[in-house]
Amino acid sequence: MATVHRRIAVVRDPELDAALRRTAALLGEDKPAATLVRELALRGAEAIANNPRAEAMRQLVAERGGRSADGSLADFLDEREPQGEADPERRASRLLDELRSERLP
Repeated sequence: MATVHRRIAVVRDPELDAALRRTAALLGEDKPAATLVRELALRGAEAIANNPRAEAMRQLVAERGGRSADGSLADFLDEREPQGEADPERRASRLLDELRSERLP
């Protein structure tokens, strides 16, 4: 469709494809991908502008190697490296052992 506005190219990589699939049912499955991308960009900009602290927190967590708290706890535990036994010299481990000994026969 002809327009007086400049166009931009967006690479449809796996992450964008997944986002389009997740949101198509909500935004309109009959809409073209470019329309969905535009709507997602507009809604994302509005969400960031309306809650700048959330975006700042997301960036802070990402910079430090964190990730969002989505998914199940079981999936998270399955993805973790084995932690091994607790270090008995660590204060928290000693406190937990004391609490357990008080509660368990």
